[in-house]
Amino acid sequence: MVNFLILGSGAREYTIVKRLIFDKVLTDTVFVMGPFENIGITMLGVQIEILQKENLEVQILNYAVDNEIDIVIPGSEVYLDTNLSYNLKQNNIDFLGPSKEYAKLETDKVYSRELFMGNEFGRTYIPDYKVIRSMNDMNDINDIVLTNFPVIKPAYIHSGKGVKIYGIDIKTHEEATDYIKSFVMNHEPVILEEFLEGKEFTFQSVTDGNIINHTFPIQDYKRLGENNTLENTGSMGCVSMSNHSLPFLNEMDLEVVRNINKNALELLPKSDTEVYKGFIYGSFIKTTSGKIKIIEFNARLCDPEGIHFINLLNENLRNLFIAMSNTDLDIYPISFKSVNALSTYLVPEWYPGKLDNDSNKVLDMSFLNLNELRSIYYASLNNLLEMNNSRSMVIYLSDQDLDMDTLRQCSFDIINQIKGRFRYRKDIGVFNKKSIDYKNAGVDIDKGNDIVQEITNKIYETQKENENVVSSLGDFSGMVRCTGNKILVSTIDGVGTKTSFIPEIVKDIRTAYNILGEDIVNHCVNDTLVKGAEPLMFLDYIASSFI
Repeated sequence: MVNFLILGSGAREYTIVKRLIFDKVLTDTVFVMGPFENIGITMLGVQIEILQKENLEVQILNYAVDNEIDIVIPGSEVYLDTNLSYNLKQNNIDFLGPSKEYAKLETDKVYSRELFMGNEFGRTYIPDYKVIRSMNDMNDINDIVLTNFPVIKPAYIHSGKGVKIYGIDIKTHEEATDYIKSFVMNHEPVILEEFLEGKEFTFQSVTDGNIINHTFPIQDYKRLGENNTLENTGSMGCVSMSNHSLPFLNEMDLEVVRNINKNALELLPKSDTEVYKGFIYGSFIKTTSGKIKIIEFNARLCDPEGIHFINLLNENLRNLFIAMSNTDLDIYPISFKSVNALSTYLVPEWYPGKLDNDSNKVLDMSFLNLNELRSIYYASLNNLLEMNNSRSMVIYLSDQDLDMDTLRQCSFDIINQIKGRFRYRKDIGVFNKKSIDYKNAGVDIDKGNDIVQEITNKIYETQKENENVVSSLGDFSGMVRCTGNKILVSTIDGVGTKTSFIPEIVKDIRTAYNILGEDIVNHCVNDTLVKGAEPLMFLDYIASSFI
């Protein structure tokens, strides 16, 4: 028998509770403490103990002791920036999260950067930055500094909403300095960091304090608006791919981020009394130059990426938590389903602001069928289906046969049946597509022209040696004068990239070859006809989609 206590009442915690109830043994019990109601958790038959803002640690500790809790799983970072792990441990209750000291990897961005800057491996992956610690440092902030280091990051936790970019979120020098001062005057350092262009992604790992097991990369969509515009949020959704990678990453990139997560844990100060148990995930960017850089670290199961982790986990989540608690991950490796997965957050239309009145907060889901309701992962939606000022729910879909575009359309079909004052991003899962041109289709015209240019002189030499050659370089056909006034016209063309997709479209390989054969014969006939010749023969031809 194991008693689990989940801290938090959002979509991530709903997903944990849902999976634990499915995976648990009969004698296990799942408890939840959180700041607000969650109708999904209530429908799972679990009563949420509502946490008050004051004396948070005391409330949790007393509840855990009174209910004989064995394992506590923290959701939000707010539970990490406390002495909970120490106090629970003194009462023989395991906490699947780092101590307050180790959690500084997330809760103090200056600490995490200095941790890596003291290590040769880490220095490679930290962007250039400056730290503003006091009002005296403010004197050094001018337009040149802000232009070179436009990313403004308060050092402590702000639920993913603290980062601002000079020139995008903040337009003037005065606004930027006022924003920085608002933190520095409250004794919070601020990081000014270089702006990196590229593709952002997250990568989670699981540890029991000794063994670290890795998961897969996920692309997160932080900003409120399409094309990464408007304010930063906790997240508006994410995607993961069936090949456990992303279109812009290769195996070397994945090995780099595995080593970064592992290195982060190894760099933490060694202690005889505490170990780092739980989750770590790095937010990374693959820059346009191809380099991987660290954006930040989080020391818990992320949201909504954690929804993907839990749903795609092949193993029993209950047993995984126990293995982490008992330092047994070496005998409990993890693996994941090979499916495409997409999460889309629905947020109140006034998010991330606050509603001015109490009207029109209800979401109407009465038009959804049972199968569609299964794709909903409830967040801050109370038992009356009322939204508050946070994210309301996630539409989560996964399938091994459907591509991301189809999954996205399926999510739209569900969302369009929900009525209420909400918004969502419509571009989640839209990867930047290459421009449609010959080169991206596999035909490099410039390279072909360069090759022709290199062999031009040699071709002309062969023509000079044979006065019967009457065609010129670049003509549709090669023409040679025969006996009398007859001219033999020969031509050859190519089926091009059609070898790579026609068999996929047609499916029947014999039919596909027939189509390709007709295609190449017609090409050659056309090139012969424009010279006024009559088709007579076809040269041997081999086409392959492999190099």
